[in-house]
Amino acid sequence: FFLYLFSCGQMHHDMEELPAQAEAVNDVMKDEPKAKPAIETEPCTQQIVGSGILSRTKDQNKVVNIFGFTCEPEIGEEVLILPADPKVEAVSLQIVGITPRDDFESGKAEWYEIEVQNFGYVEAYNEYQQPETRRWEYPFDLAVLFPVIEGAKVLSHNKIKDMVFPNDLKIKDITFAIDFNNDGLPNALIASFCCDDTDDPEHCEYTCGMTLLKKEGKWEVINESQPM
Repeated sequence: FFLYLFSCGQMHHDMEELPAQAEAVNDVMKDEPKAKPAIETEPCTQQIVGSGILSRTKDQNKVVNIFGFTCEPEIGEEVLILPADPKVEAVSLQIVGITPRDDFESGKAEWYEIEVQNFGYVEAYNEYQQPETRRWEYPFDLAVLFPVIEGAKVLSHNKIKDMVFPNDLKIKDITFAIDFNNDGLPNALIASFCCDDTDDPEHCEYTCGMTLLKKEGKWEVINESQPM
């Protein structure tokens, strides 16, 4: 009889603990992050004209803040980086990282973060004398071409000063004019300008960007940026 009462009491105690245990399991399951659905991506089938910034140390170089990839390349493919100063040589670098970005949670990548390989000491890069307006670590901006266009080069402002630019752009807005085929004329333009349409940079609150590519003799906007 004693054993029977003990067994019944123990059973009753165990049954009381079951709801509490179930609730604890539910709480743990609630805390577990749900897996995000896969982001739809698009492979690259067109020419990409992007931009970036050189980040350097005494003996190493890295390309950071690469912007302009609206399609997905493949790991191991190469990009061509072109310094803003036409006197500094271009370098081809392999892609080592790709992250699709779905900032608006549409289920489809709007753009892609690209990481390229670092590279060692290059005199033209590591000994470059940056303008007073820039820090030594970030001496100049870069244009990024994918796929690589062999022989592409940046044209100096002196070579394009008499040009009439599309989309009401002015020469002061042009950060890169890129010649693909060595004919002295730009095939791509990267522009940066004040969103407020003011000619006074000291009173410019926000900066916008635009990238144009010449296709069959006509300029086409392939990318735009503005503050969110």
